[in-house]
Amino acid sequence: MDLTIWDLVNRFDSGEIRLPLMQRDYVWRAKKVVRLLDSLYRGWPIGSFYVWRTNDEYPQKERSGKVVPRALDGFAGFLLDGQQRLTSLSNAIKAEAEVELEHRAFFDLENEQFFLGEMKRTLEKRINAADPLIVPLSEIVGIDGDSALEGIERALLACGERGKLGKSGNLTGKYRQRLHRVATMMRRVALCEVFDDNHEEHAFELFSRLNKGGTSLSAGDVEAARLASAATKGIVQPMRAVAAEAGMRALGINFVFLLRALVTVHRGNCSFSKLPKSWAESTYDVERSWRDTERALRTTVSFVQDDVGWTTRR
Repeated sequence: MDLTIWDLVNRFDSGEIRLPLMQRDYVWRAKKVVRLLDSLYRGWPIGSFYVWRTNDEYPQKERSGKVVPRALDGFAGFLLDGQQRLTSLSNAIKAEAEVELEHRAFFDLENEQFFLGEMKRTLEKRINAADPLIVPLSEIVGIDGDSALEGIERALLACGERGKLGKSGNLTGKYRQRLHRVATMMRRVALCEVFDDNHEEHAFELFSRLNKGGTSLSAGDVEAARLASAATKGIVQPMRAVAAEAGMRALGINFVFLLRALVTVHRGNCSFSKLPKSWAESTYDVERSWRDTERALRTTVSFVQDDVGWTTRR
């Protein structure tokens, strides 16, 4: 499929490419995002993307960052591999009003380096001071060709007005070339494979295999994916909401921990390796087990707060 990286980001932002419930949360730190941007700038490979397309109804996971629905050409599916990369790129090129500074990307024109907004205090000061050598990607990336060229010329004009183009403007050509590389770095063809299959279990298995590289899937991650099946999908979002609470996070309780606790309450054994694929088919029993699990965890958190003096200040 002939799609550029920008096409994928655009479809991801519009909601045409969605996240299945089996996907984990967005976890990339600033350094990984910067390396991704640098690879694009250098023309280096950034890996393949895999989209699962099914004719069946399937719930989607909420993604990090703002989604602005807009009609494109109907390309749709669920992203099995590439969430961290597409989310990072989507946030990196957004304007100030659309995403927090910590996720926005900037290009240091003088040193030919990328940064996210809050990576360094000195950088943040230069952003606030409107240093023309620190160029927001939102001004030249992810927009049409003419607008990108106008953004490049505005950046060069600002540099000239502040005396940042060297003697007699001798740095103008070099800086224009660098900005043009930034503006076009997402226009290259993406390696995107579409997996057409209406069998949910096949999608789970492919998701597991694809995610063996990078941050490998644990047994808990695999079972978390299975929990997103039609029978038990209703408890996935409530579980994620509990895992996101300050009290739970302060005690190191994440989604996989919640899942292990649920399995223990539901089956009397915390081992993921002994779970049959059909363990969550009984919706009522699993939901009841989740209510018992949540009640026990909240009692534990409350005990720690009251008896040990721990507070949500952490």
